[in-house]
Amino acid sequence: MQKHITIGVAGHVDHGKTSLIHLLNKKDHKNLTYRKVKTGKKRIYSDKVLVTPWSHSDNPAITFIDVPGHIRFSTNTICGLSFVDMAVLVIAANDGIMPQTIEHLNILNFFKVKKGFIVITKTDLADDEILEIVELEIEEIVRGTFLEKKPVLQFSAINQNGFDEICRTIIKEAKNIDFKNSDQFFRLYIDHVWSISGFGTVVSGTACSGSINSDDTLYLLPLQKKTRARFIEVHHNKVQRVFAGQRVGLNLKNVSFKEVKRGMVLSQKDTCISCLMFNAEIKLLETSETSLKNYQKIKVYTGTSKVNAVIILMEGKNILPGEKAFVQLRIKKETAILLKDTFVISLMNIQKIIGGGIILEITKEKFRKAKEKKIVPFLKAMLSENLKKIIEHYIEKNSNILICSMQISQKTGFTINKVESILMSKVNTGEMLVFKKDWFIEKKRYQDIKKRVYEIIKNYFLENPLEISMCITKIKNRLLPFSENLIIQKVIKELIQKGKIDKKSKGFGISNSAGVLSEKQQNLTSMLIDFAHGSDLMHFSAGKFCKYQKMSSKKDEVQKSLDYLHNHNKLIKLNNERYITNIALEKIKKKVENFIVTNGSLSISDCKEVLGYGRSRGVPVFEYLDHIGFTNRMGNKRILKE
Repeated sequence: MQKHITIGVAGHVDHGKTSLIHLLNKKDHKNLTYRKVKTGKKRIYSDKVLVTPWSHSDNPAITFIDVPGHIRFSTNTICGLSFVDMAVLVIAANDGIMPQTIEHLNILNFFKVKKGFIVITKTDLADDEILEIVELEIEEIVRGTFLEKKPVLQFSAINQNGFDEICRTIIKEAKNIDFKNSDQFFRLYIDHVWSISGFGTVVSGTACSGSINSDDTLYLLPLQKKTRARFIEVHHNKVQRVFAGQRVGLNLKNVSFKEVKRGMVLSQKDTCISCLMFNAEIKLLETSETSLKNYQKIKVYTGTSKVNAVIILMEGKNILPGEKAFVQLRIKKETAILLKDTFVISLMNIQKIIGGGIILEITKEKFRKAKEKKIVPFLKAMLSENLKKIIEHYIEKNSNILICSMQISQKTGFTINKVESILMSKVNTGEMLVFKKDWFIEKKRYQDIKKRVYEIIKNYFLENPLEISMCITKIKNRLLPFSENLIIQKVIKELIQKGKIDKKSKGFGISNSAGVLSEKQQNLTSMLIDFAHGSDLMHFSAGKFCKYQKMSSKKDEVQKSLDYLHNHNKLIKLNNERYITNIALEKIKKKVENFIVTNGSLSISDCKEVLGYGRSRGVPVFEYLDHIGFTNRMGNKRILKE
């Protein structure tokens, strides 16, 4: 499979970057575009990122990214260098190390570029002594960077000395590059937008990962807008499929020119995340003239986007030059990013890079000092890329939710297979329990929840002695912040199976659980017992009691007391929330038995003769006798059950 790489050509303004690229492509470097400056002199410098394929190499296919060397166009420079695989740092022999030389080197370093080399240009304008001084300067500034001990080549665009060596070095370095992965999902940061008559909106950028075919579904982020590519071009050639590493132009369907901005992302669904906050590690350059303070406003450059942000320090009160720190960045507008994306930062009013970092966690939760002990260890584990430690800290950090392998994969950037492998090893050793294949919880945490649920139910009845059951909603509310239905249901099922709790009609209870009634509750239950005995065979409801007693007690309080008395076998509960005493029920059973023995059966029309009241009041009594198995209904008749 053909590999595709991009090479960033960086360096100070007027140091010969564009001339070198033109020669690499056998073009006349003298025919470059000139821009007039205030002095009236002509200087050759580019204000935009220039993209040029290299015809000299087929596999890998190489594209040069020529970035502006003037500080006024630093935003364009950062965008151009954000996803390069390799870099050529250009330094003019007659100028030596200049401010933008160091700036570009810092940007490349923060963007984790690993391969590259250095070219000293305009050697025809310097003698051997000057060249030796420049090389010593280079050795000093690249110390500790990815360009340390990399080739330093001399070159002149006038006589083309050193040109062949540059070509050989490009090919040699390119072969050792870890290519962008075409097997992952597709992602492209937009760096240019056009409106072309007859076609509509066209965007371009470097494919960071994955591959797509023409007309595949894409999502424009952070708008979350669904679109398709009508056609795709690579270096102005129409193609059916593009791969990671290629410079791509796409004609977007159903997207207006006004909707698209540089810095937006084209991605496949559920791959890239649009966010307003992320946690990261930041390093401040040793050469920074300022420290960073908590809640300071800065500019953040990631991919091709530039956003204002507020920096929240997780440890300490400031970040000094040369120091690293974990921070939360709260950005002012929603931006599409991915874990492990790198970024650089500058102050709000100065176009100069002062530091950079790497995104370790995308979050919706504002950092608070109280959460430092959970968040910081997780970020340290993410930085170390030790998945086992990452998962352990993730579990600790999210102890109030079930752990899902897919969520961990999305949260950490590791594949689902790797995550599940570690989680299943913990299941096999008894550290974790698994639910429905991909949901996990620590066994110790599960046992704690089970104990907590039992205590919640037990304490509820001690606090509310009149209650006969506790509904599932009340259990969940008292169990917060843990609220996972899957676990709570399993816990309750196990508690019922072990006889710890009972299933009730409206919830759950504990056998023989009894709290101490208050004086008011004791008085009310005594009144109800007396009223029930006074009613004899006549059953009654809470409403009837309140009406006849003309008392101030609320009906629901009376109902709770009646249920309490029933639960403690002091009253019989019939249908329709009606009650009688145990003595009255025995009298009724005797009367019914005598009537059936004498007459052979009992019908509802016999109610008045047997009980002394009519059908409407008799039906609940007869149905209860059927329910307890005292009588047996056969059509409209009832007989004694054998």
